[in-house]
Amino acid sequence: MSSTTQSPSTQSPSTLSKPRTADRVETLIQAIDIYEPHLIGRREDLFRLFARFVSRSVDARYLDRHPPSELLPDLEHLFHGITQRRRDEIRVRLVQPDPSSPRRGILIVCMPDMQFTYSTARLAIDHLDLRVYRTINTVVPIRRGEAGEIEAVGIAGAPGESIIWAEVESDDLAQRREAIESYIAGRLSTLQVCIADYQPMRGVLEQCAATMEREEDARMLRWMLDEHFVILGTKVVESTEANHQNGSLAEGIKRSRTTKSFGTGRFDDWRGMKVEDADTRKQSEALTVRKSGNESWVYRAGHMNHVIVQTSEGTCIVEGLFSFQGLAQPHTEIPHLDRKVTDLYGLLGAVRGSHLYRSARNAFNALPLEYLFGLSVDDIHALVIRIMSAENERRMSVHFTTEAPQHTALVFVVMPRTHYDDELRSHVKELLKERYGAASIDDGVYAGGGEAVTFHYFLSGAKALNEAEETQLRAEIEQLASPWAERLYDELSKRHDVSIARRLNEQYAEAFSPRYQEETSISRAATDIELLEALDDSSPFDCDIYREAVDVPAGITRLRLFESQTTLLSNILPVLDNFGLIVIDQFPTTITVPGRAERVVSTFRIKWADAPQGTGAESDLLQRRNRLRSAIKAVIRGATDNDQLNRLLLRADITWATTALIRTYAHYARQIGLAHGDIAIRDILLQHPDVTKALTELFRAKFDPDFEGLSPVVDDKRNEVLARARRSVDILLEGVSDLTSDQLLRTFANLIDATVRTNFYCRDEMREYHVVLKLMPEKIMRMPDPRPFREICVHHPLVAGLHLRFGAVARGGIRWSDRRNDYRT
Repeated sequence: MSSTTQSPSTQSPSTLSKPRTADRVETLIQAIDIYEPHLIGRREDLFRLFARFVSRSVDARYLDRHPPSELLPDLEHLFHGITQRRRDEIRVRLVQPDPSSPRRGILIVCMPDMQFTYSTARLAIDHLDLRVYRTINTVVPIRRGEAGEIEAVGIAGAPGESIIWAEVESDDLAQRREAIESYIAGRLSTLQVCIADYQPMRGVLEQCAATMEREEDARMLRWMLDEHFVILGTKVVESTEANHQNGSLAEGIKRSRTTKSFGTGRFDDWRGMKVEDADTRKQSEALTVRKSGNESWVYRAGHMNHVIVQTSEGTCIVEGLFSFQGLAQPHTEIPHLDRKVTDLYGLLGAVRGSHLYRSARNAFNALPLEYLFGLSVDDIHALVIRIMSAENERRMSVHFTTEAPQHTALVFVVMPRTHYDDELRSHVKELLKERYGAASIDDGVYAGGGEAVTFHYFLSGAKALNEAEETQLRAEIEQLASPWAERLYDELSKRHDVSIARRLNEQYAEAFSPRYQEETSISRAATDIELLEALDDSSPFDCDIYREAVDVPAGITRLRLFESQTTLLSNILPVLDNFGLIVIDQFPTTITVPGRAERVVSTFRIKWADAPQGTGAESDLLQRRNRLRSAIKAVIRGATDNDQLNRLLLRADITWATTALIRTYAHYARQIGLAHGDIAIRDILLQHPDVTKALTELFRAKFDPDFEGLSPVVDDKRNEVLARARRSVDILLEGVSDLTSDQLLRTFANLIDATVRTNFYCRDEMREYHVVLKLMPEKIMRMPDPRPFREICVHHPLVAGLHLRFGAVARGGIRWSDRRNDYRT
């Protein structure tokens, strides 16, 4: 997250320059230490701790455009806005600090941390048609006093608070301020109720499952409870004789008494379950799944689902959404649907294991989950036949199906595999939403073993199109689906002048494999070309970290390596593992450009193994993109060690060079007699990332030459920052509970205090790989005698050593030994 690469799209159109990197986050942290707040008075130290926590959630790409001098006043306003909050209060404030910009404002949300806070707030913001320019979303441990004032930030055991800061714009922002605050607070209050009522709602479903007469229905409810359905509300309608006179749920609601209302079911209007809506379907089944008439307020956009369960005791209405995990599960494995697919195989005459069986299964799984529950087997049979037939068409085709009474539409697009990518699917989705006026869209892809790809869109709240409108829409989709090479040239033309765009397109249009074209967006391909063009003999390796749209629901990030020569997989996997990255899969692409040597692009789908649970922004590798890129390149180049301490880069949110500094201190501590082994030292540092980061900030406060000059003002300022850094370390050390960790971390703090000189800030870290520390042994606690006058510790990825001097004028010697008694006697 610290180093920043110039976007290829901003380069001069006449040249392709190599990416430049700079540690923007380190610059921000330095600015935090010397920033003078104006609004918060005596809470200055708390603000600095708070700002450091929030800095982890600031995207480095944003820091490229907005310097600390612009961001820090915003953080101060944010801190000022949350200094007071009562227990369980949802604090929502919309302020307009700049009178000259009446259309823009700052939205601040602070509430107890819970699931779905940010997604719920974003849904509310989108519903209010507020344009969002930049956001900060973070969770900060905060301890408050009885009156709600902040007492401490970042200490162990403090409850997490979800904090959102967003710059928004609207034409009538000032007039709508109170309404906006009230609306967002109302939605978050709904979320709070849903979270608080989760266990009672789960109990209602468990009771329903236990009383179902058919095992198939009970299995369906148990499947939902297994994290496949997000329960937002339940309402139980007691059974009476009048309930079933007309065989409809609506009559039951009219004539019955409602009990056991939880979540959204607490609200009188029972959003999405109106009598007239419920009466559109006769409830002949004991369990029915269907779409409601209202948009979700919580979790994700889309129409909510109603699961209507009829038992001998009454009718239970469950409101919620299928989770991303539920939507991703093969439909053939879901209760109720597994019976339908078995009937489908019978209609098709598909024998298990046959090609027809596999094709039908894949086509069935490609259909929208929520659409399948309401379809008859005959309807499903017709759709599956259409999908399988499309496999042989080998041309672009679009199919529309509209259910006017339910205001839904299903659109299938079939095209040659080589024409498809995720970016195209996204563009078609936006077009369909606009033309149908749809409230929500679910989409998916079916790619069988043939040459065609079928992707579908299920639209809720959609108007019906006439024949002429469908013809026009079909033509627009076909225009979007032009060949990959044409779209690549269009993207390159946006970034470079015509001559360069034409040259690059001629060289690379046929250079990428079909799989690469399927899985890579056009904008990403253009960026890859620019990175490949930057490779040369002096810089034979580069990498980038990004995310395709299809990766977002699964929380997956992609790492792409660009090489003049292939790196063995057995060599690169330990590097990634040492950064705490899990490799899900990998595929290489050989790039062949006429007249040039082959180059290799290797794509890894990765996750962060040590990502904090329950956090969104902090666990997002994209926020650490530049820092991680720089570190991987440093390891490949040999500029730093390849070991498990590299996990500190993500855990403690520090640079690879700072990790090398910690490694140098760890090796020196072992040489002076520290009893802990390398593994124990590593584990303790990783278990206390906040302390580790604070130690590096103590080192920076002491030695960073950014405090230029020798004037009393500069010296006073450095002493002030140094005292503040020491105080931060002491506060964090108080929260370390076990004695072993406390002793080791205090040893590191003591070694930093004993350091009198270093080359750390006076070297080119990509050319001069050694870290040098000059220490004053008389200040080192528990150091064995005899104590030299000075010791100079040198660490390099290939060699390490000590230079011991026993007097101001004395001969020294470089020595290193695994047997400390060789010279510590």
